[in-house]
Amino acid sequence: MGRGQKVNFLSPFPFPLSPFPFPLFLFPVPYSLNKKMLNRLIQPNRHFYITIREIARLLRIPPQIILRVELWVRVIFIHRSDRGGQFISYRKLEKWKNAVACQIQKCTTHKQLDDLWDLIENDREKYSKQYRVEAFKAFIKKVWNRQWEKL
Repeated sequence: MGRGQKVNFLSPFPFPLSPFPFPLFLFPVPYSLNKKMLNRLIQPNRHFYITIREIARLLRIPPQIILRVELWVRVIFIHRSDRGGQFISYRKLEKWKNAVACQIQKCTTHKQLDDLWDLIENDREKYSKQYRVEAFKAFIKKVWNRQWEKL
C-alpha cells in the first residue's frame, strides 16, 4: 500500500492474512545499513496487520468513532467522526517493537547486530516522542543481548 491508499474495512479480508501477530517475512538485514533505513527495513504499511479495535485501544476511544483508516508509508491516518483526521506513528504500536526484535533475531554476524543497534538507537533518538522509551529499550536490549550471545 502506498501513501494515501485507502483500506476498505467492509471487505472480509482488509489486510494480508497472517496467523502471527507480526510478519515473519520481513527482509533480512543488509550488511551495511543506512541511517534512515529502519522504516524501509520494516515496511509497516505493507506488513502490519492493524485492526480498528487495536487503533481504538491505542487512542482510548470506542471503535465506532473511527470512520476510515489509511496506512501511509510513515504514519497511519485515522478519520474520526468526533474530531476529523488524526495521525498515529507506527512506532507507537506493539507490532513495531516485535518487528524490530524480529530484525535483531535475523542478524547473522556481530557486525550486522552492531549496525542494526546503531540504526535502532538513531531512530529512537530522532523519533523519541513516538516511542514508549523505557519499555521499548528494555525489551529490545534483552533481545539484542540474547542474539549477541547466540552468535
